[in-house]
Amino acid sequence: MTEFGPLVDPADVPPWLSRLVKATRDIDVSFFERLAPPAADARDAAVLILFGEDTARGPDVLLQLRADGGGAHSGQVAFPGGSAEPEDDGPVATYGRTA
Repeated sequence: MTEFGPLVDPADVPPWLSRLVKATRDIDVSFFERLAPPAADARDAAVLILFGEDTARGPDVLLQLRADGGGAHSGQVAFPGGSAEPEDDGPVATYGRTA
């Protein structure tokens, strides 16, 4: 079974983000276990959800606008990330991929 949870210790993040990090420890993964298994041609993928702190406006999140290249998701707003390649060293390596 895949392990879910924070990649950081809640004590190592700013106070405005610690509640979110702590909440990931309480995720009921049994929901995911009840889902149908992925199709045989499914690919692993990952996205980066980058939170930032603007002292004047509060927390914000990074989104990107995908290029208008005619692909399935072109022109859409998305989190950075994408398909995992066999040579990737985990989900962090998918950052910056667009397909």
